[in-house]
Amino acid sequence: MDENDLAEVVAAAYEAAAGGSWIDFGTLLGRFVGAQASSLRLLGGSPNLIALPQSSMEQAYLNYYRHIDPYRSRAAVNAVTLPRIDPPPLGQELVPTEEFRRTEYYNDYVRPHGQHHMLGAILKVSEPMTLGLHRNDAAGPFTDLERARLQALMPHLQRALQLRRRLAFDATAAIAGRAALDALSLCVIVVDASLQVLHANAAAATLCATVKAGLRMAKAGGGPLRLSARHRNDNDALARLVTNVVRGGPGGAVRVRAVDEVPDHASLAVLVSPAPARLATAAPGLAEPGLPPGVAMVLARQLAQTARIAPDLLCDLYGLTRAEASVAASLVGGVTAEDVARTRRVSLGTVRTQVRTVLRKTNAANLRDFERILALVSAA
Repeated sequence: MDENDLAEVVAAAYEAAAGGSWIDFGTLLGRFVGAQASSLRLLGGSPNLIALPQSSMEQAYLNYYRHIDPYRSRAAVNAVTLPRIDPPPLGQELVPTEEFRRTEYYNDYVRPHGQHHMLGAILKVSEPMTLGLHRNDAAGPFTDLERARLQALMPHLQRALQLRRRLAFDATAAIAGRAALDALSLCVIVVDASLQVLHANAAAATLCATVKAGLRMAKAGGGPLRLSARHRNDNDALARLVTNVVRGGPGGAVRVRAVDEVPDHASLAVLVSPAPARLATAAPGLAEPGLPPGVAMVLARQLAQTARIAPDLLCDLYGLTRAEASVAASLVGGVTAEDVARTRRVSLGTVRTQVRTVLRKTNAANLRDFERILALVSAA
């Protein structure tokens, strides 16, 4: 796989997430995996971020054919039953070829428009999204190499869509700069590989100035302003995530502990992601277009400020049952399984079984990790 090609598509994804063109990203993605048509849309069908080629067929799909699309139906089942789909499925793995070719969808929509072969993925952000890549019969089925290319891109695309949601951008959003960052209640800090602070919004400056906050920005020996966590293990984890981003990875999340755990100095949910180009160019010294090398964006939110999330949202996001979602929504702010069992008047064994299922479906390592996930989901 050509790393330069992957880097170009990754940069386009983050640029689109920051208010750039999803159409440009879709065009590059099509070339990257050999697709002739591509779409990225909410599982419900609309709105779309990508619909290529742009034509009247897209409106026909939204008006009627999405309701009988067997790929979409099977993807909806997978979005509920599977925490992730890895590697991205080929069309024939979702719906057997012979079964697919007997459908109205194939005969009246796919065949006339040359979308015989499909490679797809499901991404879970605020709502499940489907990515569909298509090409005609003459081009042949997608290959294992093309599937591997899409699989390498998926963590970056997932993170870009998370950033898009966190920063409240959509495809028509204006170019973001310092004013946009400062308007966010979420703490945003742009750092380089050495954790030197290139830009921090007002919320981040206020948080890090708090004596017992888990993150701080300080100068050592007259050197540049650097970001660090007050606990050594947390600082090591933060540095590893920044290094991951600098080397082209998607980053990740970490819980950063406060000096103490009193409510005014709660632990932080911290997300480290590549900095979208339009945000990065607002920081001092970052004037180059495209995704700047060696730059990461750190987003932080106090866990104590995590909003109570409606159980229905957790059902939609992670495929939880209503009972599991109710238990999950209760596990915030240090609430124990014993507390939940007592409140719900069920056995402790029942709650523990539900908790294990919640952790499995959300890919959380433990309850603290799950609480951090809730904090990031509720960030806006």
